[in-house]
Amino acid sequence: MKLLVCYALECEKITVPFEGEVKYLQMGIAKMQASVSAAEAIAAEKPDMVMNIGTAGTFRHKVGDIVVCRKFIDRDLIKVKIPEIIDYIDLSSETLPAFQKLAEMPVGECSTGDTFVTSAGEMDSDVCDMESFCIAYICKKHKIPFVSVKVVSDVVGSNSVKDWQEATNEAIEKLQNFFYSLQ
Repeated sequence: MKLLVCYALECEKITVPFEGEVKYLQMGIAKMQASVSAAEAIAAEKPDMVMNIGTAGTFRHKVGDIVVCRKFIDRDLIKVKIPEIIDYIDLSSETLPAFQKLAEMPVGECSTGDTFVTSAGEMDSDVCDMESFCIAYICKKHKIPFVSVKVVSDVVGSNSVKDWQEATNEAIEKLQNFFYSLQ
């Protein structure tokens, strides 16, 4: 079994314990870079499962909390309200091969957009990032199981960009420990 692990920035990369083959992909920040990078890697690697890891903002959780996301919102497109536009993806009923413990955890919802969220009114989900929705969309189209595991690095509305920069190392260490605890 082959797992593709995607992350936006090098500082978000961790080792995901997995008995099969693991490929790592640094996508870059925001929806366009994530979409292109993920689509190319999925076409080239043909993974059995894709996982997105990294940091996220929130207004519902605490810094350091882990959120296992299986529902995804494109917070830029949800505002458009055109029936043909896909702005919400729910993958919570899909199985996660080799990661059953993740599938059994509470389902989190991730809001994805091209900008940093700076106030709670900009989102209504557990966490926010800049990549997950795009990867979920590509995986759904290719019928590849997908999960996004995020560690909360900042609380929306409290100088999120600065908080993210300062909290990233500690948050990523918590994410790494979370994966080791699953074994």
